[in-house]
Amino acid sequence: MRRLAVGVETWPIAGRFVIARGAVTEIHVVTVGIAEAGCIGRGECRPYARYGEAPDTVVAEIEAQRSTIEGGIERPELQNRMKPG
Repeated sequence: MRRLAVGVETWPIAGRFVIARGAVTEIHVVTVGIAEAGCIGRGECRPYARYGEAPDTVVAEIEAQRSTIEGGIERPELQNRMKPG
């Protein structure tokens, strides 16, 4: 059986990352793990407010697909079900 784990982590940055819109010393990252048949796949993303994304909204979008993901949906079909981002 496939199992999905979703979370938000805060990752520190060595020093500061500075661009014209500001500077940051940490980033908030959405992490995902899918476990199946003794194997685990992991991924992460950094939501960007500039594009209307936030960790909680990204987690909600993933959670909305939990049953299809745990049900065995393949990546191409999942990409068609979710908006880009």
